[in-house]
Amino acid sequence: MEIKGIIPAGGYGTRLKPLTEKVPKEMLTVGPYRIIEWAIYTHLKSGISSLAIIINPQKIILRDFIKTHFPFVKIFYQKKPKGVLDALLYAKEFISDCPFTFFMPDTLLISEVPFWNQILPCFLKYKRHTVGIIYLSQKDVRYFGNTGLVKINIIKGTFVQILSISEKIKNESIRIGPKGTFRIFGGGIYLPDYLDYISHIKPDSYGELDDTALLQQLASERKLFGVILKGIAFDLGHLDGYKKANHYLKTRFYFKKQEIKQLSSKGP
Repeated sequence: MEIKGIIPAGGYGTRLKPLTEKVPKEMLTVGPYRIIEWAIYTHLKSGISSLAIIINPQKIILRDFIKTHFPFVKIFYQKKPKGVLDALLYAKEFISDCPFTFFMPDTLLISEVPFWNQILPCFLKYKRHTVGIIYLSQKDVRYFGNTGLVKINIIKGTFVQILSISEKIKNESIRIGPKGTFRIFGGGIYLPDYLDYISHIKPDSYGELDDTALLQQLASERKLFGVILKGIAFDLGHLDGYKKANHYLKTRFYFKKQEIKQLSSKGP
């Protein structure tokens, strides 16, 4: 089964200002690699090499970097940053009738088993839209942006069915109880009919098509599954999370140089 990989990278990186005033968020360095490199390598580590990245035409530095270092990656241009679902529509023909990943590049999971290799078994078993989720303790809340919290029903092991997702409130901290909670993280693997739902999603108060409303709809129809991810998660789009990831990776390399050389030479 071929799975296409989609990475939206059209936003302005407002949560990381002033770091993003002159450099696109995706070109910021986290440990030994740039954010966009981590996102691409996350796919390649799991054997997903048919990739597309949606960028803002103004991100010339990012465009040139991708063309130079990852020539097999297709680039689509989002004219205005109107949300991640709007970005996804630019890659509709590329996706065709294939299942596809939709991965937020400002997220990073350091784990023995690669991100997509943890999610794929659940997706293949149940043939449902499947996302990654993490457990978030109260002490770690300040390192993550507010992306909505989830209620789950554990099916088996780390496989879960997502029952509901709370509203995503921009520019506000996550509010959780002392026992912690689960939240969606990174992205997911989706069936082609995911695209059909986009036309029914209304823009939020910022005029953007956000994926939270679509995921809420899938959860209400009991069509959304998840996998509790094993590893250490970082929100690279959050200033404190970005700093924490850099501190953690200062003396740790997730990928060996030789392995990276092999991965970066791969293509579809």
